[in-house]
Amino acid sequence: MAGEIAGPLKAFKMISLADVDGVMNKEQTKLFHRLTLKKVDALMADGAISGGMTPKLEASVNAVRHGVEGVHVVNGNAEHNLLLELFTNEGVGMMITASMINF
Repeated sequence: MAGEIAGPLKAFKMISLADVDGVMNKEQTKLFHRLTLKKVDALMADGAISGGMTPKLEASVNAVRHGVEGVHVVNGNAEHNLLLELFTNEGVGMMITASMINF
């Protein structure tokens, strides 16, 4: 639902909580912290994104395609992760943007 309304509301950011740290490659050897729409599409086509992460990323992609500058996906199971994601340069979650920009 958030992905559907974030764009029309002209939201600058959208935040989604998950129970994992983010998206990994198909081999489960690399965790992605920054993804573009193009990379998300490639990971979905490759089968690297599956299960409960699929609807979360579909909503995220929809939000970005409708004008949201960035979507943060953060593991809500660890203390202070939301603050660390939003208020540090490195972050602890994953951010999806239309293209690779310094956000």
